[in-house]
Amino acid sequence: MKLFTEKRQERLFKLVKDYYKKNKFDPIHQIDHIERVLFWTIIISKEEKANLSIMIPAAIVHDIALAKCGDELHARKGEIFCKSFLRRTDYNPGEIEKVGKIVRLHSTDDINRERTLEGNVLFDADKMDAIGSVGVFRHALDRINKGIRFTEIGNVTLKWFKKNEKDNSIFFTRSGKKLGKERTAYIKKTFVKLNKELNKYTIRF
Repeated sequence: MKLFTEKRQERLFKLVKDYYKKNKFDPIHQIDHIERVLFWTIIISKEEKANLSIMIPAAIVHDIALAKCGDELHARKGEIFCKSFLRRTDYNPGEIEKVGKIVRLHSTDDINRERTLEGNVLFDADKMDAIGSVGVFRHALDRINKGIRFTEIGNVTLKWFKKNEKDNSIFFTRSGKKLGKERTAYIKKTFVKLNKELNKYTIRF
């Protein structure tokens, strides 16, 4: 799949990639996360007829504030933080404002803001990376980084899914809902199987 439709998008990605190398992002939000979100952004944008000239840069910079500001503030701070990257790659003030607003709306931590088509597309695209096959690996890596024993990963993750079932089911676009339903079912099924297998090896007294 062709990921870039304009030369300045390539320049922006290279600039952001270099920034990621120089700053400490957590293991599940490295530059490869941006690549995957960019992929899903293009897929969903085409289905929903969102403007790719705005959606592609928004996907590239959507987590740019994460290393400096933390998860809770990264979307709101990202709206401001992304501007310098966009200016340096020839985006005009109107485009920068649009991209910034999309970045602000992408986070699952605050879904009650004013919704836009573009914000909904990026929200759904970002969420795709936490489910499906890649989501299995991301959840496992996140649990291990938090010190959870390998044998408990399946159980802990299934409890998390049950606790957050309402939030996990939220997708805003028609195509996002379809993809999200399939990928969520897959990840749950995988962790159920993993949990059953790990339980077979557990010694209990």
